[in-house]
Amino acid sequence: MKLLLALALRNLFRHTRRTLLTVSALVLGIGIMILGRAWTAAMEKAVVCRPSGRPWASFKVFAKDAAADEGGAVSFITPRTTTG
Repeated sequence: MKLLLALALRNLFRHTRRTLLTVSALVLGIGIMILGRAWTAAMEKAVVCRPSGRPWASFKVFAKDAAADEGGAVSFITPRTTTG
């Protein structure tokens, strides 16, 4: 195991340009992946989750004759609350 580690380190230090390019490509790729996941989570939270701190955001306004489209009856379902 010591021999394998010594050979690996020697190879890394012998080809410094290739090592630096590989490390920089890995850092850039991982950074882009982290930013992409953060962007996705932020967009999901902004679009899907109910805005917190705004109680009027959960109200819906219907026209007077909205029940006519539903056959004369409207069922009121309690909105699902999400924890934000």
